[in-house]
Amino acid sequence: MNYIALDIETAPLQISDEVVIDYQIRKRFKRNLHPAFARVVAVGLLLPGEDYPLTRSGANEINLIKSTWDSIRKTSWDKLVTWNGLRFDIPFLKVRSRLLGITPNISVDTSKYSSPEDSNHIDCMWLLQGECNEIPPISLEIAARLFGIKYDESKKLTPLEISECFEAGKYSSIEECCSEDVKATAKIFEKLLPTIGTKPLATKKQVSYIIDIAKKLNIELDRPEVESWSKKEASEWIDKHKLT
Repeated sequence: MNYIALDIETAPLQISDEVVIDYQIRKRFKRNLHPAFARVVAVGLLLPGEDYPLTRSGANEINLIKSTWDSIRKTSWDKLVTWNGLRFDIPFLKVRSRLLGITPNISVDTSKYSSPEDSNHIDCMWLLQGECNEIPPISLEIAARLFGIKYDESKKLTPLEISECFEAGKYSSIEECCSEDVKATAKIFEKLLPTIGTKPLATKKQVSYIIDIAKKLNIELDRPEVESWSKKEASEWIDKHKLT
C-alpha cells in the first residue's frame, strides 16, 4: 500500500481588529487551533518509498500550502495518514486554502463515519479511540510509547514555543518537531495496518448490473476489472450511470 503521512504545525495570526479579538475572547477559541485566526507554519510529508519526511516551513503560507497540495496530487497514493487529521490537520488546511484562494484539486475524506477500508484518509488517533467519541484520545507521544516506537521528545514544541520560534524565524526547530511527528505517525500506522481489513469487494449482483448498464450505454468494461472494485466504488458507478 502506498501512503503519505502528513502533519502540520500552526501559529496564531497577528490580528489587530478589536471586533475580531473580542469575538475570539467571547468564544474562547484557542488562537492556534482555529484556521480563521491561525496559519500554517510547517507541513511534513512522508512520501511513499522515502525514509525521511519532506518538511517545509516559512513565512509564505500560500506557497507552503500550494506546494503541499501539489506534492500530494503528484504522488501515487492509496491512503493519507494523519494523527488527529479528521478533526484538525485536513480541515485546517482546507479552510486556510479557501481563505487564501487556493484550490487543492484533490479530495481527502474527513468523515468519521467512513470505514478505514474504504476511506482514502486514515486518522490513527481516531482508530485508537475505537472510532467513537466515548473513548478519550491519547497523545501521539503516548501512542508511540505504547507501540514501542522511538520518539525524540526533546524535539517536541508546545504551541507557544512554535509561535515564538516562528516569530523569531527559527524555522528549523519547527521543522524538526514536525518531522518527528510525521515519522511517529507513519510508524504507528504501520503497526495498525494489519488490523485494517481489505475493501469489501463488489457483490456479484453489482458486477452483473454494472456490466449490463455498460453494454446498454456502450461503455467498455471488462468483468475482471469490475470484480476488483470495492462495494463503494461499484455503488458510486451505479449512481452515476444508472438508467432512468
